[in-house]
Amino acid sequence: MKIKTAFRIFLALSLVLFPYDIIYLQSDFLSSLVPGWNTNITTGRITANLIKFVFLTISTVLYWRLSQIAKSMSLKKFMIHLGFTLTGVLLSKFSLYEILYFNSLTAVDFVNSITIVVVLNILLNILFFTGQILFWRFYIQSKRFSNVKKLT
Repeated sequence: MKIKTAFRIFLALSLVLFPYDIIYLQSDFLSSLVPGWNTNITTGRITANLIKFVFLTISTVLYWRLSQIAKSMSLKKFMIHLGFTLTGVLLSKFSLYEILYFNSLTAVDFVNSITIVVVLNILLNILFFTGQILFWRFYIQSKRFSNVKKLT
């Protein structure tokens, strides 16, 4: 697989993942349930998206730097990185609370449904960050290999 193609794919994912909500966050009407009250409920999601965006931007820059060193990479490694990254991108754009059916009459079932969503969010975020760490490890190994190759 060509590294420039991987760079373009991750650049597009970075643009999709960018938390555009930051642009209009200054308005109290757009960020709170009751205008004038401090009832902002979007900051947790915006902060999580911003953190993931920073990590994905670092990976995108590393793909660009890797394209300067080598021309191609293993398709298997790219697909693993892309698969793990897509979990975080999809999680940032779709809320799992909207997928589950919360029309329960008992409080215990309601709390269990919320617990399921929280655990799924944690697991999907772990997958996202695991993918970034695996790619960074691959990048460091590729850089070492290219330095050894230049010396010989």
